[in-house]
Amino acid sequence: KSKSCIAAFIKNAAIVDNLGRIESMLKLIRLNGEPLYVNYLQVLYVERIPETKVKLTTGDYYLVKNTLDDIEEQVRREMHEILTFKGKDKPENSDSAV
Repeated sequence: KSKSCIAAFIKNAAIVDNLGRIESMLKLIRLNGEPLYVNYLQVLYVERIPETKVKLTTGDYYLVKNTLDDIEEQVRREMHEILTFKGKDKPENSDSAV
């Protein structure tokens, strides 16, 4: 039941793109196997202790199964999509000099 509630929340929050991917969110796996979606802009730091500890700007932290490399790759992918305007029209003045 809780998984369906989470899926409904994600869809209602309008963070699922037209391909079914969750935008601007890191998919983390808690130690108990439950998925956790975190806005990557809220991540303060990631630490190996030997689990992976993700601390947010809110002060909350989560112990997850994801590796540091996996989390870093997810952040890089999100940043790349934002900086390259992937899936979005380019601004009208994108070719003009600033």
